[in-house]
Amino acid sequence: MTKAAKFGVILFGMGLTLTPGKHLNSEALLCLVRDMNAFTRFVAKPMRGHGNVTGADNVVTWQTGYPFGVNMSRGYPRFNPGEYTTSDTLARREADAALLIACDPMANFSQPAREWLKSIPYIALDPKDTPTTRSATVAFTTATYGINTPGTVYRMDDVPIYLRPAFPSSHPSDFDVLSAIQRRVAELGR
Repeated sequence: MTKAAKFGVILFGMGLTLTPGKHLNSEALLCLVRDMNAFTRFVAKPMRGHGNVTGADNVVTWQTGYPFGVNMSRGYPRFNPGEYTTSDTLARREADAALLIACDPMANFSQPAREWLKSIPYIALDPKDTPTTRSATVAFTTATYGINTPGTVYRMDDVPIYLRPAFPSSHPSDFDVLSAIQRRVAELGR
């Protein structure tokens, strides 16, 4: 059936790397897609949490060549889902601080990852009140991009769409908050 498809798509979620096998599951999926391309056109697309995850994947791919699970600790990108993904680094207690933007790991990460995240200082930016923002050391309520602020979002099929704001918000944008943090860190570094 899959060989006969004109264009096949395998949609996968976070459960792929949160179950036994972790990054080996991702490897098997990507190998299957590679092998299917010998017969027809086939792709694999992640289907993940709230926020513009597809947009984040596109930007990380543009910057590093990989869509997620990227480690830059050696000064160049290394890709390994199941090892370098946020849920795994938290579960292994490798992070000592975090900056979370438009995501809710407290709602869907493993218990060890959530427990470690609660134990370290982290900043959360989100338009909604979530379990993650409620547990944050510092939380910023931000305007909703594409609704309160202009910008480009990506549909789940990777098509970029420029959106104008539908109505204003009293909250700052993610960009405004991150720019202010960057300025303050530069001031403190002097």
